[in-house]
Amino acid sequence: MWVRIILISTALVMTCVYAAGDCCEDDVWICQGVYEINMSERAVIGDYTIKLREISNNSAMLVLYKNKQFIDRYFMSEGDIETYFDRFRINLIRIENESVTAKTYMYGKEKLWAKEDAFNLSVGENCSTGDYLISIIDFTDRSVNLSIQKGDIHLASDRFNVEDSRIYDGLLKVCVSSLQDNYSIIETYRPLTPDLVINISVHDIYQPDQVIECGITIQNDFVPVRDVLLDVQVSIKPDTTSNAVFNETFWGSFSMWYQAIYSTDICNMTIYPPVLPYPSNISIVASVTGYIWNGDGYSVNCNRETQITPYIIARKSVTPDELTLPESATVNITILNLRDDGTDIELTDIVPDGFVIETDTGTAPPDRWTFRLGPHSFRNFTYHLAAREVGTFEVPACTAVYDGYAVSSLPGSITVHGSVITAEKMLLATLDEHTRQVVIRIENGGDHAADIEVVDEIPAGIIVIGGNTAGKARILPKESYNHSYIIQFEDMDSLPPAVVRFVDDYGNTGSVQSNPVGSMKDAERLGSVGGAERTSAPAQTQSEVISRGELAMLLIHIFILFACIFLIPIVAGYLMLRNAG
Repeated sequence: MWVRIILISTALVMTCVYAAGDCCEDDVWICQGVYEINMSERAVIGDYTIKLREISNNSAMLVLYKNKQFIDRYFMSEGDIETYFDRFRINLIRIENESVTAKTYMYGKEKLWAKEDAFNLSVGENCSTGDYLISIIDFTDRSVNLSIQKGDIHLASDRFNVEDSRIYDGLLKVCVSSLQDNYSIIETYRPLTPDLVINISVHDIYQPDQVIECGITIQNDFVPVRDVLLDVQVSIKPDTTSNAVFNETFWGSFSMWYQAIYSTDICNMTIYPPVLPYPSNISIVASVTGYIWNGDGYSVNCNRETQITPYIIARKSVTPDELTLPESATVNITILNLRDDGTDIELTDIVPDGFVIETDTGTAPPDRWTFRLGPHSFRNFTYHLAAREVGTFEVPACTAVYDGYAVSSLPGSITVHGSVITAEKMLLATLDEHTRQVVIRIENGGDHAADIEVVDEIPAGIIVIGGNTAGKARILPKESYNHSYIIQFEDMDSLPPAVVRFVDDYGNTGSVQSNPVGSMKDAERLGSVGGAERTSAPAQTQSEVISRGELAMLLIHIFILFACIFLIPIVAGYLMLRNAG
């Protein structure tokens, strides 16, 4: 397995800029790095060049140039240090048969301390900074005597002139910036440390035909790091979600050298992903090593992974993803083959809940397709879904099976708005076996209000003695309405279904039928928006619990019926007898 990596280095080296007084510089020997010099080869460090001339008797002759002009030659053994005019220093670390290793230094200013605090102190006053306590013992117009303590330990009593500074414990730097008549300004500093941060910029997922443009950013906000080596290792390993089993495979590497990183450097590289039948991950590990001013080594690393899809890609989309009953949505499926050979594919798909497939012929299309896809080609499949229910539904992923592997599209979701009207007809017993209360329960299971009109019919031989067979109401989302009336009969088989017409706030119209009373068959709802027909859920049984309000209305109707049947004839008979007497 091989990899094509194109490296584009863009070095953005910017000198760190600090506000005045935020940092202080020291004159120090600054390590420029460690260089391995082979025989007759050269190492270039700024304006200086070191050439290895010869090695003999555990000694090496090094020739020093400045701006390509000969300066001097040095015969050095391991551990020797040579200094050129207090400006350039060579420390020979190791001598081998055909090479030497040298650590080089240049004398100059380096920002090593960051300002922490500033205090105005008079004689007898003190200030604390971290673990340290600074007190003024006495001062004159030219100097001040300071006492430095760390906890209970007295570190020193030193006299400072203006702009003098001293370092304590290697962790605290004290500077006297000003002397006035009765007070002194004391500044304290903390040591700066390198803080390289590596960021690898890639997307989370790529296709085999997508080029990975990877940017590696090295950012340094504090002490410069010199003789920096950036090493990048690229490997491929199995995706945790894949059934494929294989070991991590080394894929490629590259390195880049920087003389120094002061603030930010950016390295751009291009990676061409593998073409595999299963998902995989590309691991990118970037390591940075270098040296700070005092010769100490410094290193940091960063790891980033990105997923690579198989060479067969399945995509599925549903548009629109939000609609109103009884609108339809369009499903688009695209299968791509990104490799150089053709592939036999079996594609399956699932219709989401709350929808049915809508076709011009009225017959459902197949939910499984078998076809061959040529190299670097694609095929599209399109069909339409008609919404039947209100709510938010998951759109299942489609699956393509090929060469013993399978790949699925991403699942989605679709939201359907509208009113869903259902009607159930119930027959409730009364105290008289020849009277019944007819209750038509209408529910709106949608998310939009609807205006409804109830139209019911009764067979011949049955009369209405209370209420009305027709009525109108407005039902809010997720609420219900009961329409009822009382009938009287001598003999009755069953009552036909009631019809409920509705119009919602979007202007959609339709009608539903309740179940017939007696047969208790499943109800049918006939919706008509533009002539479309919709089927409702099965009707509920008569065992539904009546609410307290409905029960009160029922008792009132029964009382009225009882009064009509019994009390009125009794009162009428009484009045007739009294008049006759």
